[in-house]
Amino acid sequence: MNEMDVIEPGFSPWTVLLSVIALVGLVLMVLFARGTSRLARGERWLALLMGATSVTMCSYVLYWTHYNTQFPYLNNIWPFLTFLVGPSLYFYVRAVFKVESSRRDYLLHFSLPVLVGLCSLPVLLNNVGVDLEASRNWYIIGTNKEMLIAHLVTYTFLVHRIVQNDWQVDDNLKAWSRIIVKGLVAYTIGFLSYFMLVNATFFSVEWDYAISLVMSAGILTIAYMGFWQKPVFAGKPVQDLLPGQKYATSMLTEGAKSAIQKKMVYFLEEEKVFKENELRLDDLAAYLDVNRHQLSQVINEHYQVNFFELINGYRVRYVQELLRHPEYEHYTIQQLAFESGFNNKASFNRYFKKETGFTPSAYRLREKQKRVKG
Repeated sequence: MNEMDVIEPGFSPWTVLLSVIALVGLVLMVLFARGTSRLARGERWLALLMGATSVTMCSYVLYWTHYNTQFPYLNNIWPFLTFLVGPSLYFYVRAVFKVESSRRDYLLHFSLPVLVGLCSLPVLLNNVGVDLEASRNWYIIGTNKEMLIAHLVTYTFLVHRIVQNDWQVDDNLKAWSRIIVKGLVAYTIGFLSYFMLVNATFFSVEWDYAISLVMSAGILTIAYMGFWQKPVFAGKPVQDLLPGQKYATSMLTEGAKSAIQKKMVYFLEEEKVFKENELRLDDLAAYLDVNRHQLSQVINEHYQVNFFELINGYRVRYVQELLRHPEYEHYTIQQLAFESGFNNKASFNRYFKKETGFTPSAYRLREKQKRVKG
């Protein structure tokens, strides 16, 4: 009889807290999977992320409380689940930034988790009484800790790169997405810290609890920001959504809002500043001589869209105007898109179809037919 057999299972304040966090994660998984959250896009990927991390936390709690000897079903499952964290968050960020993903992308990014799952399968089935007589060496190879850490670090970099390279993301959305990245960074550092410290002489179970709390905080941060995705993408400033924060421009009077809105319309409709390819929220705020948060509030409350949706709406309408005139027939659609301020063909096509219901080519053909009939 070994030492584990004589230890009485039980909960401590730490394991109770971590059990509650795991339960919260499972509830969030159900909400995201059912699509009942305030998310606009990507909720299925968040459901996978919450499921993987919450079940992982459940397996930790069973181990710490020694209930894993009575309920061994989740033993050894955490490495496989951890390999799902990076790809699920990666495709979530791609979804919310409308980056197209193909079957090849899914195959590429989930091939390693699938292989790890297959390597883990004999051990996992053994937990429920099914002995495949397979070598445990496959499990050891598939759950190599160096590979696991490298996997998390790689996806932290990939997620960060998407956030930084998307030219359509204004400062407000960048602030939101940076918080998402920090959540993954916290999760990755938690794992890295564990594997660095676990063999140290001063390492104790309390350190293990603390590291798990850091990982839990990272995942709950991602979940919290995920719930607020829709209002953030509608232009609501991030600082107004964070706990304990107050909307910096909430004291703007209705008269001040109206004055900012009228001045903005002048610069957009008369000066056509939207034609600047790299126009940002800060740039428009400088034209109006107002605080960027004040301008963001006016756009959000008056138009119910974010900055880029407003600007791209003006750009699309300008392209429509050019396509209606025969003197611009010798210009390609891409040239007209660039002239209107777009510097990305895919974004132009997406916004044009959203605003008009037509592809740019179909719209041009329709307008040409109208002129012929007229």
